[in-house]
Amino acid sequence: MKRLLLLTLLFCAGIIQAVSQDFARQIEAFGESGAYEQADSVYTLASTQINYTSHPLQTLDLNLTYAISLDAQGKPEKAYPLIVRASEEIQHMKDNDPSRETLNTLQELESKVTYEM
Repeated sequence: MKRLLLLTLLFCAGIIQAVSQDFARQIEAFGESGAYEQADSVYTLASTQINYTSHPLQTLDLNLTYAISLDAQGKPEKAYPLIVRASEEIQHMKDNDPSRETLNTLQELESKVTYEM
């Protein structure tokens, strides 16, 4: 019974992670094609549908991807606060002694933040 419960929890966590990454990829795809209204809609949906407090890396990725989309739209005044917040969160996460995998992801996100700034 415990194994079944554990497997169910792991499966659900995997689905949540896949869905959150899918939202970020959808925003990226719409942004690259110039369909910015759809990117805005996907971000709004993602921010209301998924509890990202338990998945901070996916939250960072989603927010940063959306900020890049906003910047491409010519809305730097909306993008900049998201980028600054992402930078602060990355630094906070790096200070809390992350695992090697987490550190690699944080470094990727940090390079995106640096480029966007």
